[in-house]
Amino acid sequence: MRDYRAFRRLLPKLLLTERGKFVAIHEERVIDSDRDEMALIARGLAEVGNVDIHVGLVTDLPEPVYRSGVVRDHSGSAAP
Repeated sequence: MRDYRAFRRLLPKLLLTERGKFVAIHEERVIDSDRDEMALIARGLAEVGNVDIHVGLVTDLPEPVYRSGVVRDHSGSAAP
């Protein structure tokens, strides 16, 4: 979560130099960028090891909403 927050904080500057690319963030700093997300992830993990990194697309468009496909009944009635 810390690296995601760093990505959001760095985004205005990244838009000037990395627009349209993915960036890898580790310990609140950009460690690499690439247009190919999977290649970037592989290089990022090779560099820092099997630890959490944030990979985000540098864009000024809203983030997409991902849905699981699970439907929940919020009507309040209990199932039999």
